[in-house]
Amino acid sequence: IDRGNGVVLQRPSAEEVLRPGDGLLVVSRLGRPGLGAIAD
Repeated sequence: IDRGNGVVLQRPSAEEVLRPGDGLLVVSRLGRPGLGAIAD
């Protein structure tokens, strides 16, 4: 499990992360800083 690449663990969420607004929501749900960096 790589926290930095949390997106790999959840491919469906990866599409949401690409979205500025929804991506931030996904980060809040997963609580993973790595996703936050990608969302920005």
